[in-house]
Amino acid sequence: MRFPRKTFLAGAAGLLASPALVGKATARPAQLTFLTGPQGSTWYAIGGGLAAMFSGQGVRANSEVGGAITNIIQLARGDVEVGFTFSAALGMATRGTAPFPAPIPNLRGLMMFQVSMVHVLVTQASGVTRVEDLRGQPFASQAPGNLSQVAFADLLGTAGLRESDLRLSRGSQTHGGDGVKDRRFVGVTALSGVPGPMFMDVATSLPSRLLSVSDEQMARLREVNPGYSRMIIPAGSYPGQDQDVPTFGTTALILVREDMPDDDAYFIIKTIGDRLDDFRGMAAPNAFLTRQIMARVDGTDLHPGAVRYYREVGVLS
Repeated sequence: MRFPRKTFLAGAAGLLASPALVGKATARPAQLTFLTGPQGSTWYAIGGGLAAMFSGQGVRANSEVGGAITNIIQLARGDVEVGFTFSAALGMATRGTAPFPAPIPNLRGLMMFQVSMVHVLVTQASGVTRVEDLRGQPFASQAPGNLSQVAFADLLGTAGLRESDLRLSRGSQTHGGDGVKDRRFVGVTALSGVPGPMFMDVATSLPSRLLSVSDEQMARLREVNPGYSRMIIPAGSYPGQDQDVPTFGTTALILVREDMPDDDAYFIIKTIGDRLDDFRGMAAPNAFLTRQIMARVDGTDLHPGAVRYYREVGVLS
């Protein structure tokens, strides 16, 4: 699947809801906690923007760091009411495949907000041109609980490698990017919208390249997780990148539990949808998000509160 450079979507939310106030016009959660992504990620930036947006609507709101996999677990067990995740991670949770010990059936969608692509960035000085060349190299990945870590491990498997074959360091995107700039790592990986702020920072600071994923590797990845899709990082997305880079990725979603009151879910999605220009401004990959795209949630049904909003704005019949 190829996406024009300016048609990327972005990132998502978490929430702690209280009983709705009287009347649909004023019903709203008392508090929202946006469970997002690692520091330095587009999700983290979007979470801060959403907290400010909902605070402006009279709701006590904050955002917290998280990961696509751990967010699902915390959401499903009731620690929070809303979380960011990826459709590929949601598919794993629904099927109960590792690292999920059992199927998780109680989640519903509010919106899709970003196309995230696996970036594997290496310095040109490293001499690394293929995934296979990472054997024995100092490299920065994400912590367990992030789909970025799972996706990179899956990619290594297509090249006959395991994470233990690298001198791997785990941490936030900021940790990885700073380590590459300090020459402690030859590269860094993460799922990110395009352009990703950390990758833009690194590519601006020193000569680097993005590694391609071959068609053969893509076929193997699809066998491991059917939620992975073929994607292209367009030429010119980052400094020094003069060619398209074939890779893979998934879509980012905002989820809630199925037992969330309809009025609470409606308030959340209406607040975002009615202030879509503000949401687009929270991260570059949000720029061309539309209400039609928001409603394209893969891997689960839309929450009835979200259906109500999308019908009101003419997106759903």
